Amino acid sequence: MYEMLTGQRPFQGGDRAGTLDAVVKSEPRAPRVLSPAIHGEVERVVLRCLSKEAGARFQTMADVESALDGVASKPVRRSWIGATAAADVLILVAVKTPSFVNS
Repeated sequence: MYEMLTGQRPFQGGDRAGTLDAVVKSEPRAPRVLSPAIHGEVERVVLRCLSKEAGARFQTMADVESALDGVASKPVRRSWIGATAAADVLILVAVKTPSFVNS
């Protein structure tokens, strides 16, 4: 979802080892820094998904869906309609793919 919204990966390195090191040691840049049009609550959901602490992350995809539904029910600019629809598709794919949820 981070990459879909920003056009960049949340963790980057020169090679696989560098990327894994970034996943473990660094925090992703705030999505709104890369794309200011991102709704603040969407940014909060994305960053929570990427939290280093397992207890801080959403525990199920249903929790993510619920958080995004809360954003989708608020008045949003037209540009967010497509992003919200894409996020819904991503959630449905993840819910239907057990290995995605467990990875």
